[in-house]
Amino acid sequence: MQKWASGAPQFYKSSLGVRTRRVLINVIQSMWPDFRSCFCEKSIFGYAWPFLRGEKGSAPLIFMPEYGEETDFQKKNKEKDFQITLCTETMLPLQDRSMERILIIHWLEYSESPSKSLREVWRVLKEEGRILLIVPNRRSLWAQKESTPFGEANSFSLSEIETLLEEAFLTPLALQGALYMPPTSFRLLQSFFPIVERFCKKRLEGGLGFFSGVWVIEASKKIYAAVPEAEPSSITKIVFEGTNS
Repeated sequence: MQKWASGAPQFYKSSLGVRTRRVLINVIQSMWPDFRSCFCEKSIFGYAWPFLRGEKGSAPLIFMPEYGEETDFQKKNKEKDFQITLCTETMLPLQDRSMERILIIHWLEYSESPSKSLREVWRVLKEEGRILLIVPNRRSLWAQKESTPFGEANSFSLSEIETLLEEAFLTPLALQGALYMPPTSFRLLQSFFPIVERFCKKRLEGGLGFFSGVWVIEASKKIYAAVPEAEPSSITKIVFEGTNS
């Protein structure tokens, strides 16, 4: 992977990051209202911390690309009851057909081979499983702002994402845009985030929705797809297993 989400920790501490987190949590909950509460085999691929709040069901497994800042994440998240595993994006340490739900955020845009990465997602997804993929929209202002995690790596057009999913034998089920409000450092303007999001959801999804900051796509597995060629198992390591105090 490219240098992964290096600016994400600082970004999600900022006032813009807090607003962004709220918008993305709302759209995740609107598409998967039971993700936090369900007792099922679920996982998050990518930078997960901003989206882990109040899990009531089984805790998701968290997979991050291998990179060199393990200690910082351990220190910042000791209070969380989650298991974190560093791995290679194309060799996930999971059994075939083992995951029922997979949330993917701040992951695919850093991939050196998005197609192979999604094929690996296909491998570990159960036949009835679903993924929720969040990626930067290339046409948006967010994709141009390198001070956010959405602008420091690759971005995608909708047609590119649809092609990648098709190549990975994943079928799109639902699509939403999010982050319609342009990224701004002015707090007064940031207060308009909820209003702009609500207005655009109702009025602009079929037109100016193409200028949303991110695409949020739910997809399922095509069970008649050819099985990908097996690759050697990745050597992984558990970075941290925290327990609630």
